Amino acid sequence: TGWRVATAEDWNTLLNYLGSAHRLTNDQNDVNAIGNKLKSCRQQNSPLGGECATNEHPRWNAHSVNYGMNDFGFNALPAGGRGVEGNYQAVGAFGFWWNSDESSQTHAQYRYINFDQSVVFHGVHPKTAGLAVRCVKN
Repeated sequence: TGWRVATAEDWNTLLNYLGSAHRLTNDQNDVNAIGNKLKSCRQQNSPLGGECATNEHPRWNAHSVNYGMNDFGFNALPAGGRGVEGNYQAVGAFGFWWNSDESSQTHAQYRYINFDQSVVFHGVHPKTAGLAVRCVKN
């Protein structure tokens, strides 16, 4: 009670806030872009060391430039997803999150972050796939 799946507008509000209030970009050529700031620091060979450097899941795959910083407590983790054929894929490489917004009767919107890039992407995917959700408190 009191929670709901994030909408596309919720995601846009987050990205716009981080862009304006914290002067962050969502540019894949910027290693300090929003995606890296939202990723959990748990990563193979994380340059942050300590508890951030781990091989145990949940964690991001190793990348020497694009690594999680978790500067805002979002703690995005790469759970991957279940493809439309039923196979699980991309654990450690991608974090996928449904929006509550439909694109059609068969497709819905989602956001995602890659282990090897620094931005938050958006896309449309068949509803028969399995992706995670982020909830927002009402």
